[in-house]
Amino acid sequence: MLELTKQKLKPTYDDAGVYLKVVELLFKEDAVKAITDLFSQDATSLWRDDAAKLRLIKLFNAMEAAGVLFKNKLIHEDLLFGSIPVHHLWQRARPLVEEIRRQTGIADLYSCFEEMAESARRWMEDGGE
Repeated sequence: MLELTKQKLKPTYDDAGVYLKVVELLFKEDAVKAITDLFSQDATSLWRDDAAKLRLIKLFNAMEAAGVLFKNKLIHEDLLFGSIPVHHLWQRARPLVEEIRRQTGIADLYSCFEEMAESARRWMEDGGE
């Protein structure tokens, strides 16, 4: 999937196709609303609203799916982290995810989202390259 160059791996057309599918998920109306809400409102107050909660769960599921793709090296980090604020989304989502984990007893729920966010943080610290 990734093509070796002299200095580093660069995205391929296959990477672009996978990336576009992820973006398609994140640009659905519910996901856009959830992202907007997550950045503009207090996360715990959002969690009390059933409609907002459903949108957030859909967003977290989409981010977990992206995390699974990333973990399995099926999407290139430059494409993903260069345009989607993964680390910032995780920072806002973390309190809610921790509450979901507590309520369900599933300690590793959304763990691929979390791992992807940590990789995004390191990617940003390295200058995005």
